[in-house]
Amino acid sequence: SSFVLKNVEGQENIPTTGGFLFAANHINHFDPAALFAASYPRTRREIHFLSSAAAKTNNFDYQAAFFMQRLEWACFDWRFKMRGDKTPHPDVAIVAIDEKSLKELRAWPWPRRIHARLIDKLSARPPKALAFDVLFLEPFTADPEGDKMLVRATRANHWVVHSYFFQNEGEEIVQVQLPFSSLLDVVDRAGYVNAFIDDDGVLRSARGKVAVQGQEIALLSVEAASLYLGKDPSELMNIVPQDSKGRMVLNFVGKGYSFPYIPYADILSGKYPAKDLAGKVLLH
Repeated sequence: SSFVLKNVEGQENIPTTGGFLFAANHINHFDPAALFAASYPRTRREIHFLSSAAAKTNNFDYQAAFFMQRLEWACFDWRFKMRGDKTPHPDVAIVAIDEKSLKELRAWPWPRRIHARLIDKLSARPPKALAFDVLFLEPFTADPEGDKMLVRATRANHWVVHSYFFQNEGEEIVQVQLPFSSLLDVVDRAGYVNAFIDDDGVLRSARGKVAVQGQEIALLSVEAASLYLGKDPSELMNIVPQDSKGRMVLNFVGKGYSFPYIPYADILSGKYPAKDLAGKVLLH
C-alpha cells in the first residue's frame, strides 16, 4: 500500500461514534415542527446558506436560523416517513457480528484468524467486495499467527476492503486510526468509517471523501461500491450529487434490519452457503 498516514495507538473496536453508511438503517427522526415544515417555502440549500456571522452577532437571528434548520430537518424526516420503505438492493448484505456469533465464536474481540477464515471461506466464489467496518489497530498479541493469516488473506484477495477511523473536532481531523502496520502494508483498498451526525443527533448525509494529510480518503461504502460497479472511487463521486461541502444526502431504504443480516458464525460453519454471496457487496 502507498498509504503513508501515521498510525496511532488504540484498541480493536467497532466505532461507537461512527459507522458504516452504505447499508445504514435509519429510524426516522420526527419532530412536531414537521407539521409546519410543508408550508415553509425555502429550500434546503437556502437554509444552509443562512449567514453564520449574522447569527453570532444577533441572538434573535441565531435562534431564527436554528429554528428554520430544525424545520428543514423535520421536513426531511417527514418525507421519508411519507415515502415509506423501499426494496433493498438484492446484492447488498450484512455479515453480522450478532449474539449468536458471539456465543459460538466466544468473546469479542475475536482472534484475527477468524476474520481470515471468513475471507478464505468466501474466496472460492468471492463477493465483489467484503468491507470490514471493524478496526484492526494493534497486533493481537495472544495470537500472532492469526494476524499473519489475516495479512495473507488480505494480500491474496483484492476485494477485501479495510477501514480507517478519524477522531475529529468539528471539521478538523485530529487523530487517525489505521490497521496495524503489517496489515496496512498489504491493504489494497480501504475507506474511512466516520459518520457526521447532524446537531439533533440524526444521520442524514455522508461525505464521499475527506482530505487527510494531503490525501483524499474515500468513505468505506464508496470503496465497496466502486468495486461492485468497476469504477474508480473518484469517478464514482463525480456522478453522485453533492453539496458545496462534499456531502451527499443518504437515501435510506427503511428501518433497522432492512437489509439481510447473515450471522457470521453461519457462514463459517457452512450453515449459510458462502457461494450464495458470490458477486455481492458484504458489509461486516
